[in-house]
Amino acid sequence: MKKEINFVKYRFVAIGFSILFLLVGIAFIFINGFKFGIDFTGGISFIVQIDNKEATLANVRETVVKGGFGSNVVQIGSEESKTYNIKIPVSKEDSENQMKQDKLKKLIEDRYGQSNVYWLSINLIGATMSKQFLRDSIWLVLVVFVLILFYILIRFKHLKFSIGAVVALIHDVLLTLSLLIILKREFTLNVLAAILTLIGYSLNDTIVVYSRIRENYQLYPKMDFSLLINKSINETLSRTIITSLTTFFVVFMIFIFGGEVLRDFGLALSFGIVVGTYSSIFIASPILIQQSKKQKTF
Repeated sequence: MKKEINFVKYRFVAIGFSILFLLVGIAFIFINGFKFGIDFTGGISFIVQIDNKEATLANVRETVVKGGFGSNVVQIGSEESKTYNIKIPVSKEDSENQMKQDKLKKLIEDRYGQSNVYWLSINLIGATMSKQFLRDSIWLVLVVFVLILFYILIRFKHLKFSIGAVVALIHDVLLTLSLLIILKREFTLNVLAAILTLIGYSLNDTIVVYSRIRENYQLYPKMDFSLLINKSINETLSRTIITSLTTFFVVFMIFIFGGEVLRDFGLALSFGIVVGTYSSIFIASPILIQQSKKQKTF
């Protein structure tokens, strides 16, 4: 008989680690601050087409970085159409914004030839619009959590499952944001996309474990609840490891080879997959034990 790993035994150690990591992230907010990308703070967005064979995403980014505009400003590029989206931060003074705009245009035109550069659009992303976008993003995540709570409630017909799943998802999001803060990475649209993807992935992993817990409860209603949960985790462990590893390798390759544009997306999702797998085992499932001390029913 295959020996089971006693995951439940180490649940408080895991919870302690999560709390410690979260506290480190909070401490780094005061050290590094929480950095928002241009989409959330306002900026000037340029869409430029460059009819020059030397105009690659890497070369355009290098030109802009050497001009002092930062490494994350070239956010989207198409090698086929030679079209690039460049975003730079705005200042409070209109004159300074105009100087930045002229400087960027001169950098690109001097590098690739004025006759080869076509400025398709130049748009100001105002502070008011950016703040509204940030509020909408926060509301989006909150609505997702509420919908998940109701979905789990309908799926498993018990509030304890909903609470456990949502707590685990919040845990995953907070730890992923903590990593980005510690590493001084910006919160951008790509990171937001990674967070939403992470929520879906982590939820799926949690549902698999929860389904097995409910099935085993119906088979072994008199089994000690801690043993039942541990048995369920072990029975789904091979599936969890295989799924997590294959997904992790894919998104980690995005982090390694996806370039600057997708690096933060790959980083957030790679870390999030590890945390999501960990939380399904050590956070979501053990929460059921604490709740079931009062009522052991499904």
